[in-house]
Amino acid sequence: MGIQDRDYYRTGPTAARQLLTWTQSAVGLLITINLVVFVVQILGQDPVTRFLSAQADLVFKGHVWKLVTANFAHSTTNVWHVVGNMMFLWLLGREVEHIYGRRDFLILYFSAGVVAILAEALWNYFLLQHGGAISILGASGAVMAVVALCTLFYPKKLISLMFLPPAPLWLICLLYVGMDLFGVLKGHQPSGTARVANIAHLAGFLVGFLYWFFDLRLGQLRRKWQSPRSRATREPAGKILDFQRESVRASQRRSADPVFARVDQLLEKIHTSGLESLSEQEMEFLRANSGRFRRKDETE
Repeated sequence: MGIQDRDYYRTGPTAARQLLTWTQSAVGLLITINLVVFVVQILGQDPVTRFLSAQADLVFKGHVWKLVTANFAHSTTNVWHVVGNMMFLWLLGREVEHIYGRRDFLILYFSAGVVAILAEALWNYFLLQHGGAISILGASGAVMAVVALCTLFYPKKLISLMFLPPAPLWLICLLYVGMDLFGVLKGHQPSGTARVANIAHLAGFLVGFLYWFFDLRLGQLRRKWQSPRSRATREPAGKILDFQRESVRASQRRSADPVFARVDQLLEKIHTSGLESLSEQEMEFLRANSGRFRRKDETE
């Protein structure tokens, strides 16, 4: 055994390498950007926050880039605004990214964020008096999309908030959606006071649900759009089916799909280590998706 093999001699990874590893995941990258922007806001005070946040009057005058930047700005007077969003992103985002992959997770996050800010801007502009000048900021809409997806995959996942006892994710999600619906029905606080962007939260949750329900991953959409056209050009009428080739194609589609791949990993784990080797969350995921994707295979 050489000296380099001794535990006490090895040097740990540098801070730069640790940061690089952290930001290689979508969740780590997003949390890093949000925290850096929050520090910049504190240093730059109100002008920076105003510049990043979205106001309906400006958005509808062409400042559409604010629909993106507003997702990375948070209240500098309430630190729990950024802490709460990043906490949920960390707790639940890793599960969703593990299922969908980095690319599709980022697409979901940015799509939900833009739709959420736009929905809040439309609500303020058309339904609130002087609402066009209200600043909209925060990652809550994008995070709510992540919460929706994680709840759909792991409804019984236990979450502990602050000093409260652990509660299943479906219950926490239901409470948050209920509070947002109540906030919309009750009406917003008068202009100029701090308020919750309930419409943005609900819009983000809806994007997450639709993303799951219609399977809006980029790879799936490409297959749906390209398959009819490619079949029409490649496969002549009356073609004798090559079942071996079709089996290979199905296998390729399955290996390219992260949800399929996760199901296969769990089935392989059962095969090698037995059913008792699965955690409760893994069992929930397998039950929720094995039947769903088996039916999908039968219809393709």
